[in-house]
Amino acid sequence: TAHNRIIRMRADFETCDTIGCEEKCILYSGLLVPGMGRGGTVLAGSVFSKILVWTFSADSSDSELPVHHRLSGHEGVIFSVQYDNDKQLICSTSDDRSARIWKVTFGDVTRAWDSAQIHLVHSLFGHSARVFRSVILDSNVITVGEDSKISVWDLETGKLERAYENAHAGSQIWSIAVKTCQSRSKEENKVSEVTTGGGNGSLQTWSVEKPVPVHVNLPTTEKDDIPKIVGLVNNKFYVLTNYGNLFIFDSFVHDMIYSQQLPALKNYAVLDLDNKVMF
Repeated sequence: TAHNRIIRMRADFETCDTIGCEEKCILYSGLLVPGMGRGGTVLAGSVFSKILVWTFSADSSDSELPVHHRLSGHEGVIFSVQYDNDKQLICSTSDDRSARIWKVTFGDVTRAWDSAQIHLVHSLFGHSARVFRSVILDSNVITVGEDSKISVWDLETGKLERAYENAHAGSQIWSIAVKTCQSRSKEENKVSEVTTGGGNGSLQTWSVEKPVPVHVNLPTTEKDDIPKIVGLVNNKFYVLTNYGNLFIFDSFVHDMIYSQQLPALKNYAVLDLDNKVMF
């Protein structure tokens, strides 16, 4: 939650318990990294420009758990935190117009976060306004933000490879999802498309090979009903808007196949969805 607490629920959304952290600052973003059983790790982006790393277990109760790491470097609030488990990399985006890459080094095969070493690898400056979201790929990081720009960074060097300006007619970009296909070598997944949701109330699908956008208008009549979350699940794009509208599009032909209005999610701060399973 925004107060750095975890709420564990059953499948029917009945609350099992809540777990607290010793640091109770307001969060602007957060990510749960699954661990063993019902445990896991929290990567929390705070209003005080830090990423707080703390863990909980299946036995954790309503206690004040300690913070293992406080990652400093940003000079503004943290808008998003992403983690790539295979590369052991964290990517954070911020109000300070930057994204930052952090390397996590674990001491043993158990991947215990409390004893891990985390250090800053790259500071990515190239946006002219706040950076809202990022996604970590095989050899790149893509960032989007308030300046309507899509920036593609080299993951190894931290250098800006290319940028697509005015991606949403000058409107801010709130969300991003990627579509992958298997490469010829079958050793890695290759990104074929990037889809972004912008403040102009539309989705844009970008071909990585040929950066020509496909524009998809959302069937909403409210001017400020913008896409808050865009996620790709089983070759379908799930779009949740600011007014609680859920739209599902076929990722191949971009036709809408489902829509539903969810009043409980209107103007609610849902931050993310799982990219493998839609609950």
